[in-house]
Amino acid sequence: MHTQHRLYISSCRHNLHNVSDRIAYISNRGLPIALLVLTLWAGAVVTGLTVPLTEEFIPLYIVLFAVITQLYTGLFITAHDAMHGTVYPRKKKS
Repeated sequence: MHTQHRLYISSCRHNLHNVSDRIAYISNRGLPIALLVLTLWAGAVVTGLTVPLTEEFIPLYIVLFAVITQLYTGLFITAHDAMHGTVYPRKKKS
C-alpha cells in the first residue's frame, strides 16, 4: 500500500479501511446536501424574480447574483456526482 493511501486511511475520521465503506459513508450524506443546494437555489431564483427591479434593491440583486452563481456551481457538482451514483446509494451495504 502506498504511503499516501495509508495516510488517508489513518486520517479518516471513522477509520473506514476499504473504498466501498468510504463511498457508502460519503453517499449517505449526499441526498440531504443535494436537497439543500436545490432548495437554496430555488429560493434565490424565486427571490430574484419577485423583488422589483428598482434602485433600492440593487444591493440585493448584487448579492443574489453572487449567491446564484455559487449555487449553479453546486448544482453542477451535485448533478455530476448523481451521474456517478454517489449522491444516493442504490444498494444498502451491510
